[in-house]
Order: sequence, then structure tokens, then C-alpha cells
Amino acid sequence: MKKKRVLTAMFSKAALAAVLALGMVFTGCGDKGSGDSTSPTDTRTELTAGGAVNLAYTATTADITFTGAAGLSLAAADFTVTTGGVIGTPAVSDNTVTVPVTFAENNGALPKTFTVGINSGSAKIKGSATVMITQAVAPNLDTRVELTAGSAVSATYNATTADVTFTGATGLTLTAADFTVTTGGTIGTPAVSGSTVTVPVTFAANTGALPKTYTVGVNNISSLIKGSATVVITQAVAPNLDTRVELTAGSAVSATYNATTADVTFTGATGLTLTAADFTVTTGGTIGTPAVSGSTVTVPVTFAANTGALPKTYTVGVNNTSSLIKGSATVVITQAADPVLDTRVELTAGSTVSAAYTATTADVTFTGATGLSLTAADFTVTTGGVIGTPAVSGDIVTVPVTFTANTDTSPKTYTVGIDNSSTWIKGSATVVITQGADTRDQLTAGSAVDAAYTATDTNVTFTGASGLSLAAEDFTVTTGGVIGTPAVSGDTVTVPVIFPVNTGTSAQTYTVGISADSTRIKGSATVVITQEADTRDQLTAGSMVDAAYTATGANVTFTGASGFSLAADDFTVSGGGTIGTPAGDDDTVTVPVTFAANTDTSPKTYTVGINSSSTRIKGSATAVITQAAAPESGTAKVIYTWVNEHEIVTSHTTATLSRGENQSLTITVTGSGYSDYQWSLNGGDIAGTAGTTSYTFSSAGHGNGKYTIGLRLKSDLGSAGDAWYSTQITITVTN
Repeated sequence: MKKKRVLTAMFSKAALAAVLALGMVFTGCGDKGSGDSTSPTDTRTELTAGGAVNLAYTATTADITFTGAAGLSLAAADFTVTTGGVIGTPAVSDNTVTVPVTFAENNGALPKTFTVGINSGSAKIKGSATVMITQAVAPNLDTRVELTAGSAVSATYNATTADVTFTGATGLTLTAADFTVTTGGTIGTPAVSGSTVTVPVTFAANTGALPKTYTVGVNNISSLIKGSATVVITQAVAPNLDTRVELTAGSAVSATYNATTADVTFTGATGLTLTAADFTVTTGGTIGTPAVSGSTVTVPVTFAANTGALPKTYTVGVNNTSSLIKGSATVVITQAADPVLDTRVELTAGSTVSAAYTATTADVTFTGATGLSLTAADFTVTTGGVIGTPAVSGDIVTVPVTFTANTDTSPKTYTVGIDNSSTWIKGSATVVITQGADTRDQLTAGSAVDAAYTATDTNVTFTGASGLSLAAEDFTVTTGGVIGTPAVSGDTVTVPVIFPVNTGTSAQTYTVGISADSTRIKGSATVVITQEADTRDQLTAGSMVDAAYTATGANVTFTGASGFSLAADDFTVSGGGTIGTPAGDDDTVTVPVTFAANTDTSPKTYTVGINSSSTRIKGSATAVITQAAAPESGTAKVIYTWVNEHEIVTSHTTATLSRGENQSLTITVTGSGYSDYQWSLNGGDIAGTAGTTSYTFSSAGHGNGKYTIGLRLKSDLGSAGDAWYSTQITITVTN
């Protein structure tokens, strides 16, 4: 007895209920209907972005890699590069695509970037993968090679050579003159291996008791390499040179002005047999016999009573010629002044105006010496300054100081105080004069009015350059702004700045300051200009119904502009669509869009957003409308498939579903003796339907037209073997 398979189909709505009785067995491969259409799914290969080596400024080519397109036949047109680069012929190896890029040499002072990605019009690959190439700036100021500091083996005390390594100068022809070493070392002939530079250094053996260090670096006058890399060689101390015991400084009782003795303590020399000769005291004191108790050494000191007007100090330490102990430990004894003898006036330190780098004089003030007759000899100034004749007015002493102008790049300081040998005044008061370093005038940052988003210019003010002849190049502004001609009025400098209109949703800032290259003014003063953000209302992208292929309209929603009076020109739509009159409801804006019906076999998309020239709303919100591909057209071909001996004929039935009512048809297979079911739509297998005995087709999401539902399965014919059969059902979708 032959087996039969019966298909039953049921509509979801009672008005469309139908039973499809389908006896199905067929020999060989089932025929696919001539009216079948392909699925609109994007079958192009997806690539994953690889990497690109950052390029030096002279490079003109780079290879970009992508992954995931093994075996594809690709052309330069399948890829894009930002202006300035040219795509070469891609090459595929396994699943890696190598895309050569050629671009012009960068001769500028700023890096250039090139974005390489997939051409959105490519029929073979999808366009989500992008790679950024960075082309370095032209080293128009210093073309020398930059070395990176390597390492050096620490030298033992008798070593006379050490090798220092640097990296990054492969192939350079270097000489000893390209490198430097601190006094005491000699540079040998450098050797280059790959990217490693080996610099031999020769120096004398260390025979001292302390380590020696040698700094090896790059000679800053070298025409081949730059001088930022340095390495320190440590040459160890000579062993067995100093076997004496090290003491740690202890304490001493301060001596009153008439005291003649004090005990000083040191720690760390237990059991030593010490004498007075092992210790020293500054002139005026005598060392007695030291005593050792445990690890504490007590050294008695005798000195004359202080009958002077100032305290006396005595430094007690270890005699550096002692054969028993080392001389690093010292203690200070303070012997008080005779409180009766010193009748001199005490001055209090006043103030001084800091001297500019060209200044050669400054006045220092002290307080507390009314009516004194003072001379220059009563005061002191550190080397480089000369004291003039002091003047007393009331209790203020004015001391003029003359010094040479500072033409150095660092500040100079001068300490002005009281000569401790003065018979008129005491010497505790000191004042520090700071003489400026830079010869250029210093400006003080002023102010700038915040610029609204439509503003294109603003004035920045600085103070302190009266009479200077300044130009735009004396000032800088961050990218996007242009400096105009500065104007000086009194001590105020007005610098006009022009910058583009801010049409963005965030504030923009521009820092205006002094150019580091200016020879007239210093560069420490900066002012920040804030250009306000776009104050127009921001909309948030909403949603839209996907449009079927025959649809000519769709509504897009945005949120956040309640009560706005909007027009079609406030919105934009990509080619092929027209914006209608927007309508607002509470905080929702509905924007109607009209476009032509899609007659292609691929979907079309339309991006709806905000017109950047709109004065009412901002343009960051966008929504995408997807218009479905056109389904198969014409009359579906009916396939008749026969079983063995033509005993059973497949019966085909057509059905019509309404798209507007979202109707559906369920097709169910009954019976036994069959396996390996697979359903198809317009000739393409439907994912997830393998092995299932039923399939439901819904008119929702399908455009008007004919659709062919197919089923293939396998029958067990026993001793006659297995056979494959297929059948099709035609469904028409209408409005």
C-alpha cells in the first residue's frame, strides 16, 4: 500500500478558513516555481577592521588589513579613504584582506589622519569596518634621529670601561663626538646593530671612598641625533679604603654665656680607645678625654666664657685624620651672648619691589632705627650687588642696592641683610630681591566676553605691554580661531579673535595666549573664550512604521518640542522622499514622509532628520525608514509532481490574504512515513523550519504580490529505497 501525506491549511480569520488537501509524493528533485523571488536579506560579507602601522611623515603608502572575506574578488572601488589617499588593488589571503593605500607626503606641522573603510555602495562587502591611519608631522625644525636611553652595567671600583646602549638609530654612522660623558670619562667609537647603538665609555678606576657617577648622553650639537636620552653609570667605591668606625651625631647642652664646658655625645663606637686628638672643635674650644659607655661616646669640651654681644657657636666633630673613627658626625654648641653688652638697635626686615631683568637698582626697607647714622658698611648684599648710602625717615631705613641687569633665562636672587660687624645695628634682618629672568615683557591675562553661538568674533584683553608694537603672530588661539591685529591703549592690549559660528549642541572653548615664539612678550598669560552652545530645542528621535514596497508614505515621530510651530523645511529626508507638514501633539512631533514605491528586489532606506539650517530645532535626531523590497510579480507557476505509477496526484490550492487586516494561513502536514521536512519561501529555505510539520505565513510585513510556500520531504519506500518529494502553495497578498 502506498503511503499518503495530507496537508491541511487554516486561516486565522473565520472568513478566510480553508482546508488545503495536498497529497504529496514526488520522485527526484522537486521543481521550484518559476515565479519564485529571492529574500531581501543582505547577503554581502561582513568585514572586521584590522590594523594599520602609524606612518612617519615621509611615508606614502600603508597596508590596511580586514578579516572575514576569504575568497572574495575585491577591487579598489569596494573601499574608501578620506581625501588625500588612493586605494590600490586589495589582496585576499585566507580570510585576511590587505588593502594598499597611497597618499601624499605630509609636509605640515600637524599630524594628518586618513580613515579607510568599506564603500557603502559595494555589492560584495558591508561598510561597518574602518581603520585610522596617522601620518606624523614633518620634522621641519629638527630632522635628527631621536634615541631612547638604554642601560649601562654598573662599573666596579677598578673597572675602566662600560658599554651604554641606546635604541632607535638603525644604520646611522655615528662617532664619539655625537655623545658626551661627564668629566673623567672618554667616549669610544659607537657601534650600531639593528636598532641598538652601543657606546663604549672609558674612565679612570675609582680609588676613593665614595661612589663616582658618570652621565652619558647625546651631544646636543650632534647633526645626526637628538640629545634627550641620558644614562648614568655608577662606579663603585674602592673597597678596604676606610675601615674606621662611623659615629652618629648625638647632642650637646646649650652653654650659657659664661659657661666654659659642655658634653657632646656620639653613638656607635663601643669599646674604642679614643683620645682628644680624634675630635675637633672650632677655634675657641678644647677637647677633653672622651669616655665610652656601651655604644655612647661622651666628649667633654672646654671653651672661654662669652663676653660678647652675639651668641657664639662651636662645631664639634670627628677629626678627619683620625685612624679610629670617620669624620661625618658633627654637633653644634651654642654659647649665649652676654646679655648686658649688646646695646645696638635691632632692625626688622621690610620689603622690596622685585627688579625686572633690566633693572639695576632696588630699594630695601627696614624698620626700627630712628635717628641712626648709618653707612653702606652696616649692610651686606650677596655677590653681584652694591650697597648705597642708607637713608632714615622716622623709623624706616631705606637701603639702595645696585646690581647688574639679568640677561639670563633664570631669575637671580640677592639677599640684603645687616653686617654682623656693625657697631650700630644687629644682623638678624634679611630681605631677598628677585631679579626677573626673561627680557621680554610679561602680560597679565585680562578678560573676554562669552560669545553666543552665532557670534564670530570677540575681543580678548591683556595688561602690561604699553607701547609695544605687537602683531597677530605674538598670540595664539586654539584650532578654529584666527587672531586679528592687536591694539595697544595705555597698558591694555586688545586682541581681536575671529572663529566660526557654533552650530553644535555643546559649548566650544578657545584658549587665547601668548605665542611661545614671540620675541616681544612672554607666554604665561592665557584667556578662555566660551562660545555658547546652540540654544535651539533638541528633539529626540522617535519611531516609524516600516513601509511596505508599495507604500508611499510613513509617519516619523520625534519627542521634546511641545507647542513648536514647525514646517517641512525644518526636517530633511534622504533622496527620494518628501517631507510633509509636521504636526505636534503634547511633546510629540509627527512628521509625514512621502516617497516613491520600491520596485527593486532590495530594500530601500530613507533617513529622516532635522535640517541643520533650522532656526527652531537642532539637527542631531535621525530616524531610518525601511521600505520593503518588491515581491515576485506575475502569475505563480503551479508545479505538478507525480508519484510512482502516477497513482496519486498533488493537488495545488491558492489563497488570498489581506495585508491591511494582518491575516495568516497555517499549513499542516498529516500522516506518517515521511521525514526531513524543510519549508521554503519564494525558493529560499526558511530558517528554523527544518523538521517541522507546520508553517504559518502572515501578511504582516509583506507587500502586495504573490508568494510561493514550498515544502520538500523524504519518503521511506522500503526495499525500493528513499525518495524526495516537493510541493508548492501560492498565496496572494492584497490591500
